[in-house]
Amino acid sequence: MTTPRPSLVVTGQIVVAALLDGLQTAEAIGIADGVVMIAGSAGDVRDAAAPGARQIDAGPFAIVPGLHDFHLPRPGMLVHAHDPQHFREILELRRGSTPPWID
Repeated sequence: MTTPRPSLVVTGQIVVAALLDGLQTAEAIGIADGVVMIAGSAGDVRDAAAPGARQIDAGPFAIVPGLHDFHLPRPGMLVHAHDPQHFREILELRRGSTPPWID
């Protein structure tokens, strides 16, 4: 089985990892069938891409692959609940009562 060559190359400020000491970035990513196949320098990614691959230059904008419905939780609100009832219990312990936006 061969690895598909990217049919889409995106260049810009590509965030590939969020580490404790900052963001790890790449110049480009290559995507095949909706999956990031390669990240690295723009030249390396273009070389790995299929002939005629679509090229998108995002310029100075940040690209964050895999990020959907992005939002930041309020500080201290990041919790690991098993189900909605467990989430309510955690909130009640942290805040003293369930907030009105929780049904």
